[in-house]
Amino acid sequence: MIQDIAPHRYDNTYHIQKPGAQDYVFCIQKGRILLRETAEEHVLTIPRREEIEAAVPELMDRAVYLFSVDEKPYFLVSVPEKEAEEILAKLKEGAEKELEQLCYAWKTPTDIRAMEPMHQAFAAITAVQLWRWRQSRQFCGRCG
Repeated sequence: MIQDIAPHRYDNTYHIQKPGAQDYVFCIQKGRILLRETAEEHVLTIPRREEIEAAVPELMDRAVYLFSVDEKPYFLVSVPEKEAEEILAKLKEGAEKELEQLCYAWKTPTDIRAMEPMHQAFAAITAVQLWRWRQSRQFCGRCG
């Protein structure tokens, strides 16, 4: 099961902090998550702050702490639909400059289930669920 991540430790204690260069950042739009994929093996990984900030620095101003796994923090950036393709293009351009065999893509929660290691897949699924919860709780029940 995806929630079985032992011996790793999930901690959802809230902290006010900004992402460090090596911290993981989930960029999510319309329920899809931005992931990095190797060209040959098609291994999905979570981008880190430094690579996202290199391509799209203004995104890090929106980063919100979500949780940690093994004391490694994970952050969320909610991306408006109109910015999604522009962000993807900037990240791909940056990867080409670095001559890395990486590509970036918006993946669905179904794609996430195939991620390895399992604690990373758990973190990605949990981030999407928290994003959905935050999206549905933007306005009060009275004014809608």
